[in-house]
Amino acid sequence: MATMRKDMRSSDDGSGASDRPKGGSLADQQRGPEAPPIENRLDIGATPVDFNVVDRPETLVAGTVLRSPALAVEGPRRAKVEEAWKRILSRRLPGPPTTAYVDHAPEINSYLTHIVGYRCRSLDDLLPGDVLARVPAGRFARFIASGDDLGDTIVSIWRAVWDAEAAGRLVRSYSGDWEHYPDDRTAEVFVALADEPSDG
Repeated sequence: MATMRKDMRSSDDGSGASDRPKGGSLADQQRGPEAPPIENRLDIGATPVDFNVVDRPETLVAGTVLRSPALAVEGPRRAKVEEAWKRILSRRLPGPPTTAYVDHAPEINSYLTHIVGYRCRSLDDLLPGDVLARVPAGRFARFIASGDDLGDTIVSIWRAVWDAEAAGRLVRSYSGDWEHYPDDRTAEVFVALADEPSDG
């Protein structure tokens, strides 16, 4: 989404929570002193996509609702997403720009509700007229990639998510996913994971 690039800057979420990796890393790479180790790398076209597993608290995302039978990352839906981002970024936001995918519909194996907006620390951050979604706390696969066009980078990340799921490298819970943008070239996507099966 090229229209998002100029205003998306690194921002602390204000929650005081940190990503805590589960298990050992498969690589020594780190993205700064606060970042958990990267455990996996997928190459999707020309864009390398890293992911690892982290624990995250409940995440509140508010903004404009786009109803969609599929993740709106390509085709005609992408133009609608870019239009929504233009409207969102024209306002003074109480939190960093963020997207949430909620309201999963098993019969079509997709999310129905796509929220383009900002992260909230509490209900006090909710702007008039916006809709709030709660993404439950849990274990997430954290995917991250950078590129010259943020929209294309987001598409590459979601392709990596779908490929990893199809290959059995992760099992999604579909309780809610979200993405944010640490800088104007980087997207970070948190994909909710199913609980690990018990041995007993």
